[in-house]
Amino acid sequence: MRKGPWLLPAALVSLILLLVSCGQSQTTSSTAPATTGAKTRASVSTAPVTTKASSDKPQYGGTFTAASAADTANWDPGTGFDLMGFQISITNEPLMAGDWSKGPAGTNEVTWRYGAVGNASLSVGQLAESYEIPDSETLIFHIRKGVKWWDKPPANGREFTADDVAWNIKTQWDLEGGNFQNFFPPEERLISVKALDKYTVELKFPPNTQGTHFWEDGQRCYMMLPELYPNQKDWHNALGTGAFMVGDYVAGSTITFVKNPDYWQTDPVGLGKGNQLPYIDTLKILIIPDLSTRLVAFRTGKIDNLNAVTWEDWEELTNTMANKPEYAEAYGANYLPAGREDKDLPFNDIRVRQALNIAVDQQ
Repeated sequence: MRKGPWLLPAALVSLILLLVSCGQSQTTSSTAPATTGAKTRASVSTAPVTTKASSDKPQYGGTFTAASAADTANWDPGTGFDLMGFQISITNEPLMAGDWSKGPAGTNEVTWRYGAVGNASLSVGQLAESYEIPDSETLIFHIRKGVKWWDKPPANGREFTADDVAWNIKTQWDLEGGNFQNFFPPEERLISVKALDKYTVELKFPPNTQGTHFWEDGQRCYMMLPELYPNQKDWHNALGTGAFMVGDYVAGSTITFVKNPDYWQTDPVGLGKGNQLPYIDTLKILIIPDLSTRLVAFRTGKIDNLNAVTWEDWEELTNTMANKPEYAEAYGANYLPAGREDKDLPFNDIRVRQALNIAVDQQ
């Protein structure tokens, strides 16, 4: 349950880096049937989703403008992940991420609207090139060579290394009141992490917690610069390895990102395969709390992507806009009341939870 709202920013990153590059691509439009009487939420966009090879090569340049209903509440990867600071997954990177070649611009095995949804086969190295699991209590990450922190003080474009990884993972697990301590009991927490050499990191953890550490340390630990800590809380100090650097921030109004000219990643799919990412020069996120204002902004082309609209809104947009939205997809997380499994009756009885699961019409 806790993962739901965090996965959306990562999907936005993949949309920005890959999909908007193919302005003249072959596209598809699709909708899903809404449940009768339900206010199902959807995301609509004028940026095409490429589902098969395009005859046009991706072009560089331009600006992608998105809208958010709420301002960011956190600039600190150590205490916020992208739960409250959605921009963190744009500026700072984890060790592992979803394999974009399996997304809409590639084999189309997954939409990435919900991230990798717990499927390790859909994951690929990000800041880590690869990983090993030698036993049930050990995880080894092999760090990608040549990745650089942004060329601004105090990093000044230095190389990202295994020491950075070891420091980040240890710091974020040791941080009282931080994400990992809040979410995981002592018996599941990290035992040790160390850099074996410049590009190799070894993690040790309790038995039977391998999955936790693969996902949390590998995909939820956004890397922050050790020399900057703890001053990364100020947006002026934002510094990462991501494809976009923070250009400006006006609280409650706009976050502007500019292209990182030293970004390490290349396009993994299509006619742009091997091209340096990102394609666009500027990313803007407008903070627009009012839905009706966001709808007007989308209709008039002020924003390229619109989240959290009802299917009724989607139908109205497609019927009234001259430039029809390219696609719509349901997304989001349902928030439901639930009993605590450790002490609340009857939910602390595994048989009750199993019975509830069996009673659900899964199809």
